[in-house]
Amino acid sequence: MRVIIIGSSIAGSAAAYLLSREGIEAVVYEQKSRKDIGKKVCANILTSMIKGILKDFGINSKELIKNKYNSFNVLSKNKKLSFKTEEYEFDRVKLLEKLIKKAEAKGAKFFFNSSFKGFKKKEGKFSILLSKERKNFIDSCDFLIGADGALSEVAKQSGLWNNRKFFLNLQAKVSRNSIKNKIYLPDKNGYNILLGKDFGYYSYIFSSKNRLVIGLGDRPERNVKKQFENLMKLLEIKRFKIEGALIPKPQVIGTKPGIFLIGDAGCQMKFSGGGIIPALMAAKAVKEILVDKDSKDYNRLNSRIRMNRLFTKFFENMSDKRADNILNIVKDKRFSSFPKYRDYISKTDLKKLLSPKLILSVIINFFS
Repeated sequence: MRVIIIGSSIAGSAAAYLLSREGIEAVVYEQKSRKDIGKKVCANILTSMIKGILKDFGINSKELIKNKYNSFNVLSKNKKLSFKTEEYEFDRVKLLEKLIKKAEAKGAKFFFNSSFKGFKKKEGKFSILLSKERKNFIDSCDFLIGADGALSEVAKQSGLWNNRKFFLNLQAKVSRNSIKNKIYLPDKNGYNILLGKDFGYYSYIFSSKNRLVIGLGDRPERNVKKQFENLMKLLEIKRFKIEGALIPKPQVIGTKPGIFLIGDAGCQMKFSGGGIIPALMAAKAVKEILVDKDSKDYNRLNSRIRMNRLFTKFFENMSDKRADNILNIVKDKRFSSFPKYRDYISKTDLKKLLSPKLILSVIINFFS
C-alpha cells in the first residue's frame, strides 16, 4: 500500500508516522521549506489530555512544555469567573520536528518545496500532479490524504470543500508591562478569555514567560482588524505587530473513495479554534481505517466535531447580555471540572452536566 500525504504540518506528519510504523509506504509533499513549517498563528494552549495522546506517538510531553497554567478567568463586560485548570503552552515547532523525525525513522519520505497541483484517478490508483522549482512531475498512490491546511487544495479539487466557513484570528505578542489596563492582566501562570460584543467570537490574553499573547477571532466580514485595534485600545497597549491566520469552523466534511482530509483541511477543529488535538486524533483515525479497516475512531471524531460545531453556533453573535448569562450558568458547581475534559465531552460527562434544573436555567437566561 502506498499513501501520499499533502501537507507536513501536525496532521500530515502524525499520519506519516503512524502509517510508516505499520509498514505502509508514506510519502509527504509540502509546499513550504522545512524550516518554515509549524509557524502558525495560534495560542498553542492544550489541556492535560495531550499527554495521553502523545504517548501513542512515543513522545514525552514534558519536552514540549513552555509554560504551565493552573487557572484562567472568563470575563464579560460586567462579570468575571475564575477556574482552576491544568493546561500547558506547547512548543508547536518542536512537536512538529519530533513527529517528522520519528516518521522518517520509520521510513516515511518527506519532500519540501513541492506544491500539489491536482490528481486523476484510474482503476483505483491516483496520479498526483506536483510541482517543484517550476517543474511539474507525477507520483502515484493507492490513497490520498489532504493535510494541507485551511485553504486545502486537495479539498477544493476533490469536491470536498463543502462550503466551509472561517474565522480570521489576529494576534500580537507584547511585553507584560505594555498593558496599562491592569483589569485584564492575567496571572503569570494563568490566562483570560473575554466574551461580549466588543471581543469578536472571543478574545484571549495568555501569559507566556515575560510576554503576553493577545488574540481576537471573528468572521472575516466583521472587520476583525478594527475589532483587534479596539481591543488593544481597551488594554491601553500602544505598540504591537499583528499576525493573522484563517481558522476553519468545525464541520464534518466526510471522505471520497480513497481520499481523506485531516486537520484544518478537514475542518476538524474545537469550538475554541484549537486544532492540535483533533489533528492527532484524525491521523490516528485514518490509520485505523487503512490498516485495520476499523472506522470507530473516525466516527467518534466526527461526533466530537459535530459537538464543537454546535458550541460554535452557540458562541457566535455574542452580545454582552448573552456573555453575562453564560457566566451566570457556569457558576453551577458541576461546571468546575469542565476545563479538564473540554477537549472531548463524552456522553457520561454530559449526563453529569445536564439536569432539568440546569436546562431550565439555560432557558431562563437565554430566552427571558
